[in-house]
Amino acid sequence: MNATGNPLAGGKPATSATAKVRVLRAFLLRTDRQEVGKVIEISTALATELVGLNKVERVVESEKAAPSAPTKAEPTKSPATAKKEP
Repeated sequence: MNATGNPLAGGKPATSATAKVRVLRAFLLRTDRQEVGKVIEISTALATELVGLNKVERVVESEKAAPSAPTKAEPTKSPATAKKEP
């Protein structure tokens, strides 16, 4: 049994070296202005600091990027068309 990668056994969790984030407030990164709404990939350490400063938010990518189909809503009866029971 190996405890590598198990945070409960004192191992370090397997993490990615980079993270995707969305810019909330413009800032400079290597002399390039990062505009609001832009999605960029930066180191996880820098991402953590920028999240703490409310400059970026992490982008969570779902495993399946399939668009969801719109659902049809059932027609509702308006009070004028509903049958009145005696």
